[in-house]
Amino acid sequence: MSVTKRSCLRCGTCCRKGGPGLHGEDAGLIEQGVFSSKDIVCFRKGELAYNQAKGRLEPLSCELLKLQGKKGTWECLFYDPGSKGCRIYAGRPLECRTLMCWDTRPLEKIMTDDDRLQRRDLVPQNSGLAALMADHEAHCALERVARLVGTNQDVMEERDRRAKIIDICLYDLHFREAFREKTGVADAALYCYFGRPLFRAVRGYDPWFESEDFLRYFVK
Repeated sequence: MSVTKRSCLRCGTCCRKGGPGLHGEDAGLIEQGVFSSKDIVCFRKGELAYNQAKGRLEPLSCELLKLQGKKGTWECLFYDPGSKGCRIYAGRPLECRTLMCWDTRPLEKIMTDDDRLQRRDLVPQNSGLAALMADHEAHCALERVARLVGTNQDVMEERDRRAKIIDICLYDLHFREAFREKTGVADAALYCYFGRPLFRAVRGYDPWFESEDFLRYFVK
């Protein structure tokens, strides 16, 4: 006789698949110091991100803030493999409190709401940081790369298109380095304010972005 699951088995599967997306009410957890900007990564509009409810990668229609993963993996930063528990369980974000792996409908519902936490919610509107974030987005938006990827061969030669994409990705890296040198901000916080490095954020757009020919410009 099969038994219908109705409670958490503490298998850790959901935590290993990725940290939760953050919502408006999770801003209070930042104010309380449960986690901070260095624990958050911004997936910008157009990036591929893991949808826990659907169990697959999907392009984002809008910005998404999530808790960071560990050492290049999807596993949530606050997951403790030893105890198969959460290190911030008492202050875990809304999606973690909502998720029931035996019934994902409540999670799917809040994931379609319009109360997603945004970078603008974390930074004073008229601050210098807000202005820098806007400038970075204008120069390094994924839409710029997407347009170049989709440009017809008759309009622009392949080598010229690729050169422009490399230039945009290098600008992104130089921007981050200059910001880090001037402010002394932790490297991890750059993922919150400016998203992932562009050369990594575009992976999945085109097989070329996985090639040594492309990555040699950015990985030393």
